[in-house]
Amino acid sequence: MRAVLSSAFNDWGTSEARQGLYPQALEHFHEAEKWDTTTPGLMRNTGTAALKVGDIKEALRAFDAAVQVDSKDEAARARLALTLFRTDQYAEAVTQFDALGPAAANDPNLGYAWSYSLVRLNEGQKATAILNRITPQVQSAESLVSIGDLYSVLEDYEHAVAAYKKAIELDPAFPHARYKMGAALLRLDRPDAAIAPLREEIKITPNDPDVQYNLAYALLQTSQKQEALAMLRSVIDVHPEHAQAQYQMGKVLLDQGQMDEAVKHLEAAAKLDPSKDYIHYQLQTAYRKIGRKDDADRELALYRDIKEKKREKATVRPAERAQ
Repeated sequence: MRAVLSSAFNDWGTSEARQGLYPQALEHFHEAEKWDTTTPGLMRNTGTAALKVGDIKEALRAFDAAVQVDSKDEAARARLALTLFRTDQYAEAVTQFDALGPAAANDPNLGYAWSYSLVRLNEGQKATAILNRITPQVQSAESLVSIGDLYSVLEDYEHAVAAYKKAIELDPAFPHARYKMGAALLRLDRPDAAIAPLREEIKITPNDPDVQYNLAYALLQTSQKQEALAMLRSVIDVHPEHAQAQYQMGKVLLDQGQMDEAVKHLEAAAKLDPSKDYIHYQLQTAYRKIGRKDDADRELALYRDIKEKKREKATVRPAERAQ
């Protein structure tokens, strides 16, 4: 009789869920659970309805119960894994993705969530293998840009460029795809190749200071200094808070011997982003050249202190290098 009642309430809730009546459905799934938690599909249905009404805690409880009842319920395990992923519980999510195995690796949505979770756990080699497996299946520009971002975090810029390129082919106007492709090409020390996508990106997002900065940097690296400096000045005029533009301008002016203006920009960069060791290094060089020894020694000490702390601190994301 308990099994019959549970099944009846489960069927009732399922019918309501199909009509979009998720609060009522969840209530009847809970009634079914009181009688028999092992009713096929019940706990998965409970978790799904809980998600629909925004009760994440209940959804996690129900999906976990579902896989306890039936360890072969891949649909419940997949939803449990994705819900753990979406609530930043990456280690727990990876446990469930691992249990799914090929079922997750062959599904682009699951595979991306699995890879992202692995990246957050600093398991880059495994994340890369899964990304390599799912990328050929993906036909969404948005998803490909996200995949490219993960490759970039893993410092696998060749694969990142390929993902961004495919995204652009699918949606030529997708915002920031060309910008990210250009940034990845810069990481590969290919500034000449980065210029074209960055110029195209400016047409799509003309007022983005990061796009303008990266194009200016690419131009500097290809000896097109006049255009690069004009672009850097334009960025700084509108966005004086852009630390990298201030730094790059100061560095170029330092190389050109324009010391007073170089110091001004390097000081601004150091104030805006005091955590970057290379900014302090360039600033100490500028101070030393104009005879401000005490200021130079202070900046050199800051540079050394930051470098030492970076060596001591392990991080999931790859260390940022100076451009």
